[in-house]
Amino acid sequence: MLGFYHQEDARIVVPNQGGLSATVFQDRLALPLGMRQTHTGYWFSGVHVQQTLITFHGNNVGERRLYRLALPIDYIHDPLGTSRWRIAARLAPSHYSDERLWDHRATDVDYGLKANYAVRADLDWVIGVIADRRLGHARYYPTLGVNWQASSRWYHQWVFPDWRSEFQWRKSTQVYAHMRPEGGQWRYGKYNNHVTMHYINWALGVGVRHKTRTPFTVQLELGQNMYRKLVYDRGTMSLNDSPYWMVSVESRFE
Repeated sequence: MLGFYHQEDARIVVPNQGGLSATVFQDRLALPLGMRQTHTGYWFSGVHVQQTLITFHGNNVGERRLYRLALPIDYIHDPLGTSRWRIAARLAPSHYSDERLWDHRATDVDYGLKANYAVRADLDWVIGVIADRRLGHARYYPTLGVNWQASSRWYHQWVFPDWRSEFQWRKSTQVYAHMRPEGGQWRYGKYNNHVTMHYINWALGVGVRHKTRTPFTVQLELGQNMYRKLVYDRGTMSLNDSPYWMVSVESRFE
């Protein structure tokens, strides 16, 4: 998938911090590198670059510009309908840091393994395990739920930690609602004086996707960021909930 995504928060008030507030901006770029089909499934590879900019306003003005660079490799085992099982695996060497720091301590490997079992033609059970930083720390956690094609227009992907329901409004247009984690963990600072920052956030949003007459699909999303914290070298900073908006342009790589 080729895509560009831009997301902005409204200004966040930081409680009990003497008028301190913050804004969070995120930009993501996904570039495909290749796809290969085998007799048992498909291999995909790409490059993902994400920038998270946290700008502080008030008494302590400043900003943190944080990056994630990843090289995901995905494998989907789907042997042409001969089994009820469908296996998806991901291995993603990733680097999490600011623009000044590059060392092995900021590099990790995210991974995931997920299995779908077709109970019926319209219903799959999903079980698996993921290791990444979306919950605010580098950790692994289970993924569990169902994928359900409730009707010709309604599709539900209720799989922890990503919940999503989608409605086919028109032939080229879908509307959806979702909830997902959007946190992270980065290293920042100078080579001899670096620290780790944890950002915890859950996004609840609604959006619309429209396939244009070009190869591109455009998307607009509005929502609320909730349960937010920033954990860094000076302690834990709670952040109020805030609305956000996101716009993206995507094109499938064939």
